[in-house]
Amino acid sequence: MNTMDMKSQMLAIRELEKADRISEASALASELALNFPQATDIQFLAGKLLFENSDLQTAAFHFELAGSTLNRNSDGFIAFDELASIMGLLARCGNALAAQSVWSRNQKHIDLESLKFDQLKSICDVLLALEMLQEALELLNGCVQNFDDDEYFIEFLLLMARVFHASDDTQSEFETFEIALKADPTNTRLHNKVANFLSRLRAYELASDHIKFIQTIDPDYKYKSIAQDFFAVSKSGSFDEQERIKNYWLTNPDEPQDSKAPFATLLLTDQPKFLYEDCVQFSDWTQLIKGKQRRSHRTPKPELPTDRKIRIGYVSPDFRNHAVCHLVTDLIAHHDRTRFEVYGYGISFYDESEYRKRIISNFDHFRSLEHSSTHDVVKTIEADCLDICVDLCGYTTGMLGTLFNRLDGPLIVNYLGFPGTLGHPQYDYILADPIVTPTGVDPYFSEKIVRINCCYQPNSPSRKVEQVGFYELGLPEDCFIFCNFNTRQKLNRETLRAWSKIVSNCPDSILWLLDPGESMKKELIKELPSIKDRVYFAPMVEVPKHLGRVQHASLFLDSFPYGAHTTASDAVFSGIPVLARTGDSFQSRVSWSIIHHAGLTDFHADNWDLFEEKAVHFYKEYSLEKREKLIDFLTDFEREKHPYNIAWTTREIERAYIQMLSD
Repeated sequence: MNTMDMKSQMLAIRELEKADRISEASALASELALNFPQATDIQFLAGKLLFENSDLQTAAFHFELAGSTLNRNSDGFIAFDELASIMGLLARCGNALAAQSVWSRNQKHIDLESLKFDQLKSICDVLLALEMLQEALELLNGCVQNFDDDEYFIEFLLLMARVFHASDDTQSEFETFEIALKADPTNTRLHNKVANFLSRLRAYELASDHIKFIQTIDPDYKYKSIAQDFFAVSKSGSFDEQERIKNYWLTNPDEPQDSKAPFATLLLTDQPKFLYEDCVQFSDWTQLIKGKQRRSHRTPKPELPTDRKIRIGYVSPDFRNHAVCHLVTDLIAHHDRTRFEVYGYGISFYDESEYRKRIISNFDHFRSLEHSSTHDVVKTIEADCLDICVDLCGYTTGMLGTLFNRLDGPLIVNYLGFPGTLGHPQYDYILADPIVTPTGVDPYFSEKIVRINCCYQPNSPSRKVEQVGFYELGLPEDCFIFCNFNTRQKLNRETLRAWSKIVSNCPDSILWLLDPGESMKKELIKELPSIKDRVYFAPMVEVPKHLGRVQHASLFLDSFPYGAHTTASDAVFSGIPVLARTGDSFQSRVSWSIIHHAGLTDFHADNWDLFEEKAVHFYKEYSLEKREKLIDFLTDFEREKHPYNIAWTTREIERAYIQMLSD
């Protein structure tokens, strides 16, 4: 075939592509590519069309060939955009090794002085996604040295910080931010990035300082990481700052963001549509190699096995002294071993606590993968040939989105760790109940909702309790104790005002809160001037002691829009009723689900006026005798559907798993 024939064939392929006859176009392109193996553009086109036609193996072959024959300019340097595209597409074909091979062959031909920042960022995104972190650092080091006087110098340093973050090299990430701040100490966007970095380290006061500094530099600063900034100040900043950021968000809903933070956004709103859209955008943003196809390399959907046990795998960074571990320990133990084989995968975080040792002993198989790469974690899980893999983390600390974007084989389930949709195309199902996901919310979930006939939250009735005498608490005697043990970030002015009104209208009552630290105690007291002498603080203690002291409370008051979750189930475990403040979103309805399934179906309110009315009514009408009867009722764990009837909950969850495999 000569060059003229090649051109006519290319035109024919383009016409077929325009007519959406992809199968014919890919077949013709593949044939043409075999006749012109040195033509990069033909190899690339054939790979692209075969990719669209789901022939990933052949597509990868042509992409790899394109990578070996990349066009070079007159000086011998490669077309950088082509390299990034080819590597990215190879990775999306599931052939990371081929992508790495293409990089090895071509990196020596890269001319740093000819690169544009966008080109550099593109290739760094691909290298990060492929976990080629050393290669990304080498590239960026060259750029930092070559462009130390360039307008993009700070941007190069920020890219390096991303690579160090991916490498879990916190020290180098910190040092990179220090260099950047010295180079440009008044860069508001840089201070924002540093605040986000410090928030990840839970250095919330330092993070808040950087956000305050932004305000001094630029009072009209347009927040580029609204949710993350809000989270930082909600942990350690003033309520004034918290309100300022929230008001900015409310008045600038379409403001472009440098990053998304779905877990933090839960603090801002209870609107399912907004939370869904935010998670979808975050999913797009975190998938460094773009493309929303289902796992393009996925095996056929698993079906309900008939000749063996169903293999369930739970993946979490929190198999340690953590709320998730406390909730699921007995669930793991209660799985029916005649039907299920249960695997656990510990990633990211590790401790030597008794909680970790206990939950590990409850799995049939446990893989400790805390120091493994994402690639190795994926390969380990795939080797176990699971039917269902359950993500117990979502968009919380140690999020697993990248892992599940690569996992081939099992159904992937979003459960428990993140209260809502992940907006991620790779997740098949979310496990919930009819209260946290009422009729009508399904369009705002990327996952298919499977609802169980009990509270979605499992609990462990075998938890240890340390008896705590009332005299140890430092509370006044003969008082009615309203309480809430949520951490500072769930508190806002709206919630505090409601609590203040309730206590003000209930003589001989106090408000008992979790101690947030000295500086934050002062901020809280400032927000509660009318009851400042009736506010008491409980220090952070181990779970058994906390469960022992909760028993002395009278009524647990909910927060909004992010309500009580584990703290609400702790209260029920101790026999203390919870007054739920409900909204429209998952995270604002968990406490209602818990208290409803515990048998108190009227202990909720969908507005603050009704909430305040019900709290005052409980104070007036529930005598000590009535409250003692209520304790007996709430702690009757054998009742059907009770959140602490773990046998019932486990059977319901197993039924849901079988339904998923049977769909």
